[in-house]
Amino acid sequence: MKRNILVFGAIALASAISGIYFSASKITPAASSAAALSPVVAQLFKQSLPDSNGKEQPLAQFQGKALVLNLGNMVRAVRAGNARIVRAAGRTDA
Repeated sequence: MKRNILVFGAIALASAISGIYFSASKITPAASSAAALSPVVAQLFKQSLPDSNGKEQPLAQFQGKALVLNLGNMVRAVRAGNARIVRAAGRTDA
């Protein structure tokens, strides 16, 4: 019983030390510039999409920020064979 407590205590101490170490050593990614972007990403940021009110919003305003993309509708359109969306996605085999 005492041995188990010592083992769990050692594991807890090691976890606490590693948590402190990794939280203190924050790694910041290098700032990306427009020149460093791949041509595909640069083309993406030239596009604009409508917001919930129908007003066009340029994607360039989100450059450098975390983006969450929901590609569910596009996947369903590709599977259903919607030619316009398939062409926009760059697929020519559908």
